[in-house]
Amino acid sequence: PAIRTGAASGPNFAGHLTLVGWGCGTECQVTVIIDARTGEIYPQSLLTQMGTAHTRMSTLLIADPPDTAAAEFPGVDPKDCVACGIPAAYVWRGNRLEPLGSGEHPHLSKRR
Repeated sequence: PAIRTGAASGPNFAGHLTLVGWGCGTECQVTVIIDARTGEIYPQSLLTQMGTAHTRMSTLLIADPPDTAAAEFPGVDPKDCVACGIPAAYVWRGNRLEPLGSGEHPHLSKRR
């Protein structure tokens, strides 16, 4: 039901994609990527602790964004926050997300 309900809201990422997320336990979210034109669910998914930041017309996605951590845990530096996850940037490349920059990118599912 979460995927169907989320998909019904329409595109919210990269022009024609819909990101749909739901909780998978304490401080855990799963996000799937759906093509709003075809209904295809891409095999790649994201696991985050603080969700994602993205816009409808951009291909850039931030997983575990620091500003979300700051709002959730006022006064705590995100680098000192065990529950905040590791912020990382990704870009949509037509059929999958690719990591941007150096550093850890632990959010992507192993399926590619």
